[in-house]
Amino acid sequence: MSSVVTSSIDAPILGSVVAYNDNSTKVAVSDGVRVVVRGCRPEDAATQGHKEEGDVSSIVVEPNVGVVTAMCWMGGMFGNVLCCGTDGGVVMVYAEPPGAPGGCAAREYVLRCMLRYSTSTVTCVRRAPQSISNNGGPMVTVSYGDGSIRIFEGLVGKMHSRGGAQTGIEFLDSVDGVWEVHSVVSPIEKPDMGGCICFDWKACEGETAVLVAGYEGCCPQIYSYDVKHFTWTHRDELTPSDGAMSTVSDIAWAPQLGRPYDIVAVACGTCVNLWSISGPVDELDMHVIATLEHDAHVWQESGSY
Repeated sequence: MSSVVTSSIDAPILGSVVAYNDNSTKVAVSDGVRVVVRGCRPEDAATQGHKEEGDVSSIVVEPNVGVVTAMCWMGGMFGNVLCCGTDGGVVMVYAEPPGAPGGCAAREYVLRCMLRYSTSTVTCVRRAPQSISNNGGPMVTVSYGDGSIRIFEGLVGKMHSRGGAQTGIEFLDSVDGVWEVHSVVSPIEKPDMGGCICFDWKACEGETAVLVAGYEGCCPQIYSYDVKHFTWTHRDELTPSDGAMSTVSDIAWAPQLGRPYDIVAVACGTCVNLWSISGPVDELDMHVIATLEHDAHVWQESGSY
């Protein structure tokens, strides 16, 4: 694949999709047809927000793949890898090459591959837990407007190191076979259920991974993945006591932080319901512990680690 060479950008970008990397040293902003990656200083966040600094990287999205609708960073040992989903059902995987300048600046991103497994709009893209990996490669989860959720895993090459420290895994150069479908979460059949809007993973340990997905016109659904048997199972749904449910706009699974139960935030319209979830996956105990009211529609949430 050809490289996307970056340079300083004079014109501002009005972004509708934003994604920070794990340590908030890079932020990707997209207006749909272009993605801008900037360096930022996380120490400024607590007092005056993220200050952008350093060089700016620009990725011009190819016109035949659609408009960018969702983004996420891979992070971890895989380095600066950015996944961008589009309304044409394509997920593009960009990576900063090994040996690129460190620090906050980003100089060049390479289009490693395009995942073309659907023509339905990509609604959400998030990193999948490494505990369900088959071969140790990077994992990304993608939801689509047709209701399906696919988990992809990248095949990896040699580990790169700099000064004795691991700096990232190099993706294989071949376009064909770089990524494969790890598994598919098929939506259950429910009346009025529309496309999958959002989802989030529980930080999983052991042999079971849990995912909560939000749909149009339907309560959030809970699924679990059995690592031993490579199977997905629908477990339950988050149904309010009054039974009323508008379309879910976002879901965020909070860090556990030593609690004997998990908390899942579900945004619907101007409200955010905080759910307590506990117990084994086949006997979940779930109830709303708080409702946060807002003056405007809530579109995005994030758990603070």
